[in-house]
Amino acid sequence: SRGFGDVYKRQAVGGIVDTIALSGNMTLTSGILTAGELTDVIMTAGNWTNNGATFAPDNSTVTFNGSGAQAINGTAASQTFNGLTVSKSSNTLSVGGSTTSLTLNGNMKLSSGTFSNGTATNIYSKGNWTNNGGGFMFGTGTVHFTGTTAQAINGSASTQSFYNITVNKASDTLTLAGSTTSLTLDANMTLTAGHFNGGTATTINMTAGLLEKTLTEFGVPAKVVGYRVGPTVTQYAVEPGYIERIGQEDKQKVRISKISGLSKDLALALKAERLRIVAPVPGKSYVG
Repeated sequence: SRGFGDVYKRQAVGGIVDTIALSGNMTLTSGILTAGELTDVIMTAGNWTNNGATFAPDNSTVTFNGSGAQAINGTAASQTFNGLTVSKSSNTLSVGGSTTSLTLNGNMKLSSGTFSNGTATNIYSKGNWTNNGGGFMFGTGTVHFTGTTAQAINGSASTQSFYNITVNKASDTLTLAGSTTSLTLDANMTLTAGHFNGGTATTINMTAGLLEKTLTEFGVPAKVVGYRVGPTVTQYAVEPGYIERIGQEDKQKVRISKISGLSKDLALALKAERLRIVAPVPGKSYVG
């Protein structure tokens, strides 16, 4: 294994090197970086920035485990990895810059910390989506399961949530497995090709969508932008929207007091035994 600070040059990694650890930024400007025999790239800090180069990931896994905020960004519209692991003691890995599409040839693993799809409206997964306790801020993005072999949404998380899921497999099945017994979709499940097996899931629900719908019915436009699953409680991140004022060009931001005042109505609509509203979540721009 080797440790690096910032890496800027084009190279193929092979020989005896199977792991590199970066304490700064990975910046790909031009040319091709081939993983070769490399199995692990560990980003202990910093961002992965692609400004027009090509990354050939081979069988490697890129792990983000820095304690500060990290990003996959740059001018590249699409970025490709083999395996991607989020294992952060705190903070968030976000997709940013001009990157609107991620392709994962291998597995996505959410171990700890939070992954935000950010600017990535589409994530194409050819492996498993494994959540072992991390958070997924899904925004309004779509996760497409496109592998040609069996795939799973699994892990130790009992509940997993997405905005859209598309199953578009030339062959084989996407299965819910592991400890995942509940799948929540904020918007749509689209079955285009291949098979979907509910597996371990006893509940597939539209809780996040119902939450948005209920708020809208009370004149409070808002968007569920993510979630976090705890041992006994699932917290949804609700971003207040804007109310158009008749005869005026500007819009008024929804007051968080209007959301917090609907706790009983929301509990009834969601059939929740207990519902608590944190308005706002400290240091964030959303209500919990």
